[in-house]
Amino acid sequence: SYVIGKLIQEYRKVRPEVKIFLENYDHRTMVARLKQGFCDVILTRPESIDSGVTLTYDKLLEGRFYAVCSKSYGYIGNSPVTLKDLSKERLIFLDNSWCLPKQNSLQNALSRELASLDYAVANNMADYTQMISAGLGIGICADFVVDPSDDQLELFPLEKEVTDEIGLVTLKDRKSPAADFIAWVKERGLPATHPVAK
Repeated sequence: SYVIGKLIQEYRKVRPEVKIFLENYDHRTMVARLKQGFCDVILTRPESIDSGVTLTYDKLLEGRFYAVCSKSYGYIGNSPVTLKDLSKERLIFLDNSWCLPKQNSLQNALSRELASLDYAVANNMADYTQMISAGLGIGICADFVVDPSDDQLELFPLEKEVTDEIGLVTLKDRKSPAADFIAWVKERGLPATHPVAK
């Protein structure tokens, strides 16, 4: 989300005639709204969409999952972060209707493997990032989710590396400004992700 405002400002300089509005839904609802023609482009993972019969996916960004916390939280465990380290911490999970499938799988694996895990569940992305920033616990998420300008957050690699990607999805064979926007974003590129703690 940290990059969307910047992208829109820059794109409007190039294409001021394009009318832009934003919507924020869980991934299943976004895909349904795209198919129904209520929006032109969505940002999601490839497995959030169907087999590709009606939709086109353009990969934008690859990333890696990290343990993310506020400096005020005071994580003092190991880096890379192990399951044993996480068992001693309070974790912040993102509700499964909002998080990307790989994040959901990681959260489920942690709750299965760590019987006495201490965690809270945020029911949307804004609360998730606020809870982490406020020092209420450690989130496990991809680096591209974390605002790189937030120097109060630290990212610690996980012992077992897990990667992910995100991209732009549009309807196949539908004429819309989305195709031009996607081409512009791919040519321009995206900002760097958050630096990782040493």
